[in-house]
Amino acid sequence: MQIVRLLFSGAIVSGCLLTALLWTPPLTAKNLGTIGKTYRIAETDMLEMIMNKLHAMESKGLIREHQQQFKARVKQNVLRPQPIPLPMTTVERRHHYDPSITAEQDIVDDKGRLVVAAGTSVNPLDLMDLPTVLLFFNGDDEAQLCWVKQQIKTVAEVTLILVQGDIEKMTEHFEQTIYFDQFGKLVAQLGITHVPAIVTQVDKQLLITESVPCLG
Repeated sequence: MQIVRLLFSGAIVSGCLLTALLWTPPLTAKNLGTIGKTYRIAETDMLEMIMNKLHAMESKGLIREHQQQFKARVKQNVLRPQPIPLPMTTVERRHHYDPSITAEQDIVDDKGRLVVAAGTSVNPLDLMDLPTVLLFFNGDDEAQLCWVKQQIKTVAEVTLILVQGDIEKMTEHFEQTIYFDQFGKLVAQLGITHVPAIVTQVDKQLLITESVPCLG
């Protein structure tokens, strides 16, 4: 009986609430007159506004100026990338680097035959020798340029790698291809903290020597 009374009372409350929500008093419209001065709403088309600004910039030669500045910045970044701030070597240091890697998954050839199983450690120097000596240097330092010239005279095959400097200028200076260690990935991997540095192969490891450049 108590449940019936509760349900009945709930039905009455729900019915009253529904009636209140659905019932609205009659609406009437009345002219209250004009309060203050009125203005017509005028909205400028966004595309038209942008085009007008571009035409104004073009007439003043600003667009051409921005284009030239952009080209200059691109050329600057290509020929002189962000430098790697490594100090010059003042004391010779040597350390070895083991290039061995562990295969994270099976490596197969083009015919699907297993070459290296997952979890196997592989040293690339077991398969081939380092084809060239690597020279890392700062192209803005005359002492290091002198050091590079000395190395070129004594080493048959060298690869020149900049950590700072103008690629085009260095290409003309040494009359050979110049590489740049973008973002310092190579020097970080090889543990190079000073330049100039030379990387050679000793047995199945790489020998990194941070050398003192030409002084005086």
